[in-house]
Order: sequence, then C-alpha cells, then structure tokens
Amino acid sequence: MGKNQTVDRRKDRRFQTEKNTYAVLRARGSKLGRVIDISRGGLAFRYVSVGQRLKGPLELDLLSHQYDYRIDKIPVKIITDLELANKKAFKSTTLKRVGVQFGKLTREQKSRLEHFIRDQAVDETSRRQVETSRPEEVRPDKDQKE
Repeated sequence: MGKNQTVDRRKDRRFQTEKNTYAVLRARGSKLGRVIDISRGGLAFRYVSVGQRLKGPLELDLLSHQYDYRIDKIPVKIITDLELANKKAFKSTTLKRVGVQFGKLTREQKSRLEHFIRDQAVDETSRRQVETSRPEEVRPDKDQKE
C-alpha cells in the first residue's frame, strides 16, 4: 500500500445525505456543520473551526430542515478531526471535517436513526431518494475522504 493510501476501517456503509442535513456537536461552544455522510455506526460533517480541538465523549443532535426531523443527544466519540486542505473560511478560521462514531444508542435513537438514513440517503447515480430500507452504498468524493 502506498504512502498516501489509507485503509477504510468502517464497519458500516456510508451514505451521502440531502444538503439540508446538519449535525450540532454539543461541546463547549457547540459546533454546527453540514453532514457529509452517515451510517448506522457514525457520521462525518464539515464545520468552521476557530482553533479548538474536539475531544472526549460528546453528544450530537442530528437535524434535517427539509424533513423537519431531529434526533437529540446521540452519544458520540471523535474519530477524526481533520483540516480540509486549502479551505480557510476566514483568516483565523479553518474548515474542518470531523468523523464521529456513535456510542450506545437507546432503542428509540436506533429506530429514529434507521428511519433517518432511509429518508435522507441519496442515490448519487440518479440523484433520487433511495426507497429501500438498505440503500446502495455511495462513496465519498475525493475531497471527502478521511
């Protein structure tokens, strides 16, 4: 394997979401960002950083403005918190991509997450909502890899 290649260790398939899907990370100074992709085991989203590094077990809220849908207080663990190359929002801020793993979910959170993925997954080949309970996998774009 080459120097710049990484191994994808994800257990669950990731699916791209509609553009109006957001995550709010409940940390000191909450972080709001647009969800890039989601799976049954975690998600990734972009946010603007002002220099603080994310750490520790946290909670996250998942929101969809388009579908008026929300899942609150999802326990998460930060897996990656990467600066996106050449993506400066302003002089003192940086655009980052964070990948989180879901912690122990309640039965209700699991059920709502399954519905959320089913309702939010987008089939990139046809740009339509996926109508099955197990949507086809959609790979992230080159600039979205962890």
